Amino acid sequence: GNGGLEPRFTCNVALQEPQDAYTLLNNLVSVFQGLLYWANGRIMPVGGETRAPVFNFTNANVVNGMFGYADTPRNTRSTVCVIKWTDPNNLFRTTPERVEDTQGISRFGYVEKQITAFATTSRGQAIRAASWLLTVEQLLTETIAFQTDLEGLYLRPGDVFNVYDNYRNNQQQGGRLIDFGTGREV
Repeated sequence: GNGGLEPRFTCNVALQEPQDAYTLLNNLVSVFQGLLYWANGRIMPVGGETRAPVFNFTNANVVNGMFGYADTPRNTRSTVCVIKWTDPNNLFRTTPERVEDTQGISRFGYVEKQITAFATTSRGQAIRAASWLLTVEQLLTETIAFQTDLEGLYLRPGDVFNVYDNYRNNQQQGGRLIDFGTGREV
């Protein structure tokens, strides 16, 4: 923003109009790149911090033993982000800030996305939010889909898990026990 040091996330907001509680909570957790989900009659927040994997999925514990993969289209990955934030030096008016990924523009072309940084009154925080979005869209380009059994009940939204696909990596990385022998045989 303007150089110097500042907290990574700061939430500066004045609520002046009534609004739906769930929408407001979603906006609040968006400040720190989090998400909300509804479970057991409660609204649960999840932070966007880096986490260790909590479970492993293999061909042995998914339905039909198959994973489905899909890539995001290259022409939908943003290379420019215009983020709107509240500027205290401009009478708290909404101010746009443009952040460009020059390498992404040369590879994928000019694809602009416009977002609003809720409760952000720091140019540096706005630039970090826009840079985070551009980085995520350039790096997280593949999705995986699968169905599982009761193992899936262990996971919650926001959890990280490993996927070991024998067909994709061409090596046996997991399985299920079929039978126990009388000695040390499995």
